[in-house]
Amino acid sequence: MKKKLFFLAFSLYSIVASSTTTTITNTNSGLAFSPASVTINIGDSVNFVLASIHDVVEVSQATWNANGTTPLSNGFSTPFNGGTVLPAKLTLGTHYYVCGVHGPSGMKGVIIVQDPATGIYNLQVNNNNITIYPNPTSGHFTLALNNLPNKEIQVSITNTIGEEIYTSQKEKINGNYSKEISLHNISKGIYFVQIKSSEGIVVKKIVIDN
Repeated sequence: MKKKLFFLAFSLYSIVASSTTTTITNTNSGLAFSPASVTINIGDSVNFVLASIHDVVEVSQATWNANGTTPLSNGFSTPFNGGTVLPAKLTLGTHYYVCGVHGPSGMKGVIIVQDPATGIYNLQVNNNNITIYPNPTSGHFTLALNNLPNKEIQVSITNTIGEEIYTSQKEKINGNYSKEISLHNISKGIYFVQIKSSEGIVVKKIVIDN
């Protein structure tokens, strides 16, 4: 029993010791969060540093899509000027949030919380070398990878609850890569493009706005 308690305490200490805090601000123009989309690991915190006219309210995806401001039950929030959202409120999955005052004007963002133990994080594939355009899209878009070393990849797309809606065949590439993807009869919302290789998975967000 003592060994189990020690292991649990050590595991919790490891999570806390390796946790980080991501900062989100509002842009110079005022009515936007910067960055509007962040990906963090389970156990991380998010600190909002905002102007005095902005607060933060977590909402449902449907409310977020409609530029609404109705709070999500048991969701996180911050006062005006911002504040820190602790890991207890940042569970695995996608969290949608808006400014409670300026949400109707499109001031909103997304926090994606993932578990690094699953391998869904950036490895040797540089996230900055991956481009998706247009984004937002009606469902037809191009995925471009630049300066990719010799490796085999597979592309898949999932919705916010993890359901896979698209999977490509594995392809071996070396250098630049471009692939046109068409998603038919797909609902509006946020989806995740996953580029999988033997080294792990890189995830990019895409917005369907048809």
